[in-house]
Amino acid sequence: MSEQHASTLDADLLIVGGGMIGLTVARAVAGAGLTSIVVDREAPAAALAAAADGRASALAAGSVRLLQDIGVWQGMEAEAQPILEIRVSDGDSPLFLHYDHADLGEEPFGYMVENRVTRQALHDAIAATPEVTHLAPTEVTALERGAAGVSAQLGDGRRVRVVDNFEVGNPRNLEHHKDDPALEVRGADIRDRDAVGGAMAGVD
Repeated sequence: MSEQHASTLDADLLIVGGGMIGLTVARAVAGAGLTSIVVDREAPAAALAAAADGRASALAAGSVRLLQDIGVWQGMEAEAQPILEIRVSDGDSPLFLHYDHADLGEEPFGYMVENRVTRQALHDAIAATPEVTHLAPTEVTALERGAAGVSAQLGDGRRVRVVDNFEVGNPRNLEHHKDDPALEVRGADIRDRDAVGGAMAGVD
């Protein structure tokens, strides 16, 4: 995780909320080379405290594969419990539906994991990810949207800018496309009808 102390911070993405979803997104897009700033009003120490969240979540097999791909599951696997059977009933009815993972193969339907375990694994992964800047505790107090990006004012006095990389942002994101004969990059305001019409000329 990079530490930026300047009054204005730039990134490819601004993620508001540093819970399990926000940190998962930040870690995932970092693998594609995108930088992100995660803003959360809760201090990390409070979010990771044992008493902060006593719940557990059911993670489907697809979600587990995602966490494996982004290098987070390794910090959760030891405390995860496989979901091997599912029974669905309705109130006092004697009828129910029963699902057994063995009917489909060896892979469990998913895993039950305590939220505190997931949070810790995500925080550990984010701390080792230089493309992600985690700002907490603070919050977004104002948001300005423009044709070329978004600017967010934070409660601690800093400002975050997310710019359109094809217009005024990071040229490095286009370097590997510059010699592609099948690609033409145009910079324009998407609200400009003539510019959009020209870009779409010949496209059915």
